[in-house]
Amino acid sequence: MQRVVSFPSFSHALEANAVGATTKNLNAKIVGSAVVFLPDPKDQDAFITLVSQIDK
Repeated sequence: MQRVVSFPSFSHALEANAVGATTKNLNAKIVGSAVVFLPDPKDQDAFITLVSQIDK
């Protein structure tokens, strides 16, 4: 999750939804509405298997 949040596109999306005229603020509703896409569990398992083979 930390890697996702650190992507510039993610922070730009949060900033675009921030509220406030002088200082932009984020609240729980704005942060909670952020969308994070995860690969299908089968694809995650395949990636784990691949990485495990590479690390041998």
